[in-house]
Amino acid sequence: MTFVPGTGVNVFKNMVNDLEFDDMINELFEGLRETEKWKWNDLIDYYIALEYIFGAVDNVFSMEQNHDFGVDLMLKYASIGNPFASSYVSSMIIS
Repeated sequence: MTFVPGTGVNVFKNMVNDLEFDDMINELFEGLRETEKWKWNDLIDYYIALEYIFGAVDNVFSMEQNHDFGVDLMLKYASIGNPFASSYVSSMIIS
């Protein structure tokens, strides 16, 4: 998959119903959490917040509710020192 600027939202939306992709990501996260304790947690938490922000979750809530929840997660992660979340929040404030 090649990244094209401005297409991130569409890529995430296409992944919502891709159970194989979801299973692969979950297995990857489980493996990372087991390797070196805490080393990958910031990246994993950041990715999970992005899933909600871009609506790449399959639940009963609306896109807006998921987005708001994802932003809340991102703000919380930034406030506790997650460098990925801090960078994302800084870009939100600037743009």
